[in-house]
Order: sequence, then C-alpha cells, then structure tokens
Amino acid sequence: MRRRSVKTPGFITVLVLCIVVIISVVLVAFSRRVQAFILSTESLKHSLQAEANAQAGLNIALAMIKNDPNNIRQFYNSADSKNLLDLQNGQCQLIIQPENSKINLNKLIDENGRPNEPVINHLARLIRIINDERIINPIDYSVIPNVVDWIDPDEDITKLALHGRTFTGAESDYYLRQPLSYKAKNAPLSTTKELLYIKGFSNSILSELSPYITIRGCGKIDINSAPTKVLKSMSDKIFEDVVEEIIARRNLEPFSSICQLKEVPGITDEVFSTVSDRITVEPEEIFYRITSKGTVGDYKKTLTVTVAAQKNGERTDLKIIEYDERNY
Repeated sequence: MRRRSVKTPGFITVLVLCIVVIISVVLVAFSRRVQAFILSTESLKHSLQAEANAQAGLNIALAMIKNDPNNIRQFYNSADSKNLLDLQNGQCQLIIQPENSKINLNKLIDENGRPNEPVINHLARLIRIINDERIINPIDYSVIPNVVDWIDPDEDITKLALHGRTFTGAESDYYLRQPLSYKAKNAPLSTTKELLYIKGFSNSILSELSPYITIRGCGKIDINSAPTKVLKSMSDKIFEDVVEEIIARRNLEPFSSICQLKEVPGITDEVFSTVSDRITVEPEEIFYRITSKGTVGDYKKTLTVTVAAQKNGERTDLKIIEYDERNY
C-alpha cells in the first residue's frame, strides 16, 4: 500500500513565493522593455520633427529665393547670423549665403593654368584676418599653393611669396607617399569638401573658411552681399570703417553699379582701380548655399543645399546642385 505524500503549508508558501518572484522578474523586464520602446519611439519622434523643421526652413528659403530674392538679405548679411524661426514643434536656424559673395578657389589659377595673383592675394589677406582672430592654431598660408597645385593642370610644384615668406605647394609626389595614396586632381574643385584631400586642410580649417570661399561662379565678388571679411580682404587699404559704410549703404539701397563704390569715403581712385575688375553688382551666374538647422530639444538635423538660380522671364528657376544632411 502506497503512502500518499502530504504537502505541508510551508512548502506551498515557498512555492507561491517563487512563482511571485518569477512573475515579478518577468514584469520588471517587460516594464523596462516597454520603457525602452517608449523612449526609442519618443527619440524617433523628436528626430523626425527636427528633420521636418529643417525641411521647413529649406522650403522657406527656396520659396524666398524663387519669389522674393530681395527679401533674403536678413538671412545672409552675417555668416554668424542667428536667424531663428519659431515653428510648432521647435525651431529652425536659417542661413542663406550667396556664393557670388565669396572667393572662388577655382579662380586661384587663370585661364592658362598659371597662379592668379589678385585672387591669391585676396585669399591670403582673408586668412590673415581670420588668423588675427584665432587664439591658437593659425591657418598656414601654404594651403594656398597647395590648392593651386591641386587644381592646376601640371605636376610642377608652385612657390608663392606671401607676407614676406615663400610657401611651397604639393603635387602628386606628396600624395602618393601618404598611407592612403592618391594623385593630385589637376582639375577644378567639384565641392569645397574636396579641400579635405589637400595637404594642410582639416575639418576645423574648412569650417573656418566655408563662409568666405566657394568653387562656383565667375569669380567676381558681389559687393551687395559679400561678408565683412571678404570685403575687407579685397585690399590692404580697405579698413573696418570703410567696410561698415559699404554695408550700411547697401542695406539702405543695393549698389546698382560698381562705380557707386567710389562714393564711399575711403574708396580712393587707387583702391577702386585695384578691385574694380574683381567686383560686380550683377553676377553672371547666381548660386546660393542654404543651411537649415532644425531643432527639437536636444535633437538636431542640418540640411545644406547649394542651388543655381536662373532668371527665365519673370520666373526664377532653381536647380539643386549639391545636397548634404547631418545629425547635428
């Protein structure tokens, strides 16, 4: 005859407690997964909202360029402008930079592929002005002959006398000796990001120069939109007060002729004669670089677009020729 096993109340209590513990662990794990899912969903939501804000700013910029280009000056008179637009779910910082207001690096050489001295000196003066504001790590002037050698059609190393010193460029022989070897392009720059392949350039230097350099346009500076540093670096004899007067006058009414620049106190006949062939008020080709940064809390999305604007009767046609997006 078998004995029937008897489960004591103590054993049942322990069993119930074990079950409760297991259920609690499962519930805690499930709760954490739900919280993680909610946080992930919220993060995705804010990220998408930031992107939508950036896209909204870009659409506003494109509409203004297309329909009312005279009203965009508030967005480009300063490269450091804090043009914030309040949107429903956050903000958008919008900067519009006419590329015709910058120094065209592809014009560092002339039609014959030789160093273009006026543009080279303009860029050297710009770098000097920037270096005067940099506390550490000044931009080395050797980046100028390095760019010349990157875009010129030959493999001859360029030497330039700048600010009392001689700076030497770099051709394929230098780049082929690097860990990641390649040849000098020996052709015009396609984008400003390409500068990062050139000896002496870094992300910080490119960021510092970006508001003032371009690779598009005819090479003449539009004085109605040029930033302060570009105007000041056109000549050693254009001083801060002269630049302030130029900007004040064009803000009241844009220059309709480059000859009107002579009406600005400080622009002597000598100064005008040295810059007249490098400035314009009617660019042959019009390009804009639009930077739209959308934010929602700590989430950011930056869209950078370069567009070509072409007049077609009363209509302005826009063509996007460069597009970039970043999560910052």
